Amino acid sequence: AQVARSPRVVTSSGAMRAKRCWVAAVLVAACRAEATEPHCCWAGAGTTLFEGPEATGKSQADWRRGLLEWRERTIRESGITGAEPRPPWALSTYVQPQVHLWDRYLYNETSHEFTVGVFLQDLRDRYGGVDSVLLWATYPNLGIDARNQWDMWRALPGGLEAVKNLTSQFHEAGVRVLWGYNPFDQGLREEGEPHWTTLARLLKETGGDGFNGDTMYLVYKEFIDAGEAIGHPIVGEAEGGGYPSPYGRERDSTWAPADWNFLGWGYYHAGNSDGITNKFWREPGVDRAKWLDSRGRRQTHVCDRWAKDRHSAMQFAHFNGVGYESWENVWGIFMRFTDRDAEALRRLQPVWRWLGHTNYTQDFDEWDPFTADVVGA
Repeated sequence: AQVARSPRVVTSSGAMRAKRCWVAAVLVAACRAEATEPHCCWAGAGTTLFEGPEATGKSQADWRRGLLEWRERTIRESGITGAEPRPPWALSTYVQPQVHLWDRYLYNETSHEFTVGVFLQDLRDRYGGVDSVLLWATYPNLGIDARNQWDMWRALPGGLEAVKNLTSQFHEAGVRVLWGYNPFDQGLREEGEPHWTTLARLLKETGGDGFNGDTMYLVYKEFIDAGEAIGHPIVGEAEGGGYPSPYGRERDSTWAPADWNFLGWGYYHAGNSDGITNKFWREPGVDRAKWLDSRGRRQTHVCDRWAKDRHSAMQFAHFNGVGYESWENVWGIFMRFTDRDAEALRRLQPVWRWLGHTNYTQDFDEWDPFTADVVGA
């Protein structure tokens, strides 16, 4: 198995640190201190969550009134239309692992075949299975030569035809397929067209359902439009979750893309204890992106990649009615679920899906976090 350290440093404090940088193989993106330059990392809970009433020192009624005012003001100022999610399956993907194409459960290096059944059965046995999978074919190899990220997919055993077959096997098992997309792939072989055009075309060719935008704060509309233009609607999932940031480009600082950013990662942590183990608020926070839509038509995959104890991230996901990034193979370092965490996720999954499909946590009438009442008991 290939072993590499995480190619970017993810800030876990409440504020962005302007001089942090990420490195992808031999490609280096220099992060400068000037406020006008795009930055590389996200803040965590301070960006993704609202603090609860206890933390703010307010009554639940006053606290919720403030959140409602924020929603009304944000929708008005951002011009959000409340469009229906397209494709709608994005709301029902509660558990998603990121996995390398050379993961030994997914690829047999002796027979030189992809083994989707082996991979999925292992996840079913250990923690109850998955709804979607995020496939990673690029770094830490990207940048070793002049091949671009699309060439990395073409260079897989069997080429794009094998990727198509791999995708079909996932679909037969009821699992959606996303590709990892690297926007920093700027200095390698050119395709002669915008990234969104190439990505949409290759997803259509192989039957892929969407992509995860690595290092992206938001998914730009051009990616969604590129899929629509060729009759293959795709979903975009930004690593930054679709939460506006003042540290990116100007177009990253608005909630307007919420009309098409229905899916995203969520870094819910607030600091860390040893440089790698993240800490979470005692009182769960409310997901800003999910709160923004009055019907909760938003899916977040809470991500805590280096966690040795996953229960806090899963509890925060449960509180917000969202999902979890069940990532174990982190660039070749295997962060395996403990038996306790695996059993917890196994028990949570049917609850999450039932609550979503019956409109308790998705497409509901209204959300009243921290309510003192149990309605209809």
